[in-house]
Amino acid sequence: MERVRSIGLPAMHKERGERRAFLPSFVKRLSDLDVDVVLEHGYGERLGFSETDYCLANPRTKFGSREEVYGQDVIVVLRAPEFEDLKRMQKGAFLFSMLHYDTRPALVKVLADAGIQSFSLDSIADDSGSRLVVTYELTAGGGVREAFRQAENRWPDFYCANRRPTFVTILGMGHLGVQAGKASFAMGDPSIKSKAEQHGVRGVIVTYLERDVTKHPSEVNRVIAETDILIDATRRADPTEFVIRNAQVGYLPEHAIILDLTADPYDTRTKPIQVKAIEGIPTGTLDQYVFEPDDPVYDSIPAEVDSKHRRVVVSCNAWPGVSPIECMQVYEEQLLPMISLVCLKGGVEERSADPLERALYRSTLDYFLKVHTERRCEAPELKGSRIELGNCITT
Repeated sequence: MERVRSIGLPAMHKERGERRAFLPSFVKRLSDLDVDVVLEHGYGERLGFSETDYCLANPRTKFGSREEVYGQDVIVVLRAPEFEDLKRMQKGAFLFSMLHYDTRPALVKVLADAGIQSFSLDSIADDSGSRLVVTYELTAGGGVREAFRQAENRWPDFYCANRRPTFVTILGMGHLGVQAGKASFAMGDPSIKSKAEQHGVRGVIVTYLERDVTKHPSEVNRVIAETDILIDATRRADPTEFVIRNAQVGYLPEHAIILDLTADPYDTRTKPIQVKAIEGIPTGTLDQYVFEPDDPVYDSIPAEVDSKHRRVVVSCNAWPGVSPIECMQVYEEQLLPMISLVCLKGGVEERSADPLERALYRSTLDYFLKVHTERRCEAPELKGSRIELGNCITT
């Protein structure tokens, strides 16, 4: 394994509302690794940092063009780079990013074709399966806060002591769902909770719908009919299957709000197409994460997806980004040991005695393709191939 000599930090340009960038404190701590650090011009400006702030933090820091940044040995960027940026990377270079292999088949193919050694941040998990790079609290907190703010502004009786409690129904009982429940009990925002208590509001009741229940539409419909805020916090084994069909959305009260925390995208490049857990809702971004039932964005939903029944939707594909400084402080602590390991060793080994190295290996594209190829061979009845990579087929 060759020694890593440089790290590139590209800016994220996916939308105007994306302000996140690693902080000068992160760049300062990279000085312990004996590497050059190249940042894209303008990096951190949306958070109020200047080039001088970064250069003072680490004397081996310099700024360059997007092409220069993507030419470094290691690339670290939260959200998956655009395809053209991946093609700027050196063959064999390392990439740390939220790549979501399971639901991004076209991206997987580009990574494989480019020969990039990728670590998908959302797949880095310890030996017991717990994610090591994640901000469940910020993800759930940002979404639930916005959902309750919308309820506060839209429901005339929100602060009425005589109304019934707010009924929140959550799909998904993992870490994200648990945090969503906690945030819901707090009404998403201390100021809203405090005001509600002052007015004698009866609080919040949270109901979880686990996987087996969702197989029985009549039971789900009974719960949905009483739901004020419906939250998707699922992690589906099969992203081509709906959890809640659009006809069931019609059972929601007219005032109900749908909160999309997972923000899985529609993707018509796969057969069958990739869909969202709740059929017929749009996917938001940091530029727009509140959608009225008549929003033009519904016209972009694939024709084969039913979107007849609509409610106000709160959705964002980067919920931690609504609290950018706090988000980047968390990621800095989580990522530094991993980047240090790769830089010092020049890669990772599958059968390492180091649990962190094993976790990193399981986040690689090589491991993803290996596991999914094995599953394909063991279960030929699985649904049709999503992409083909030589002899490797992911499903």
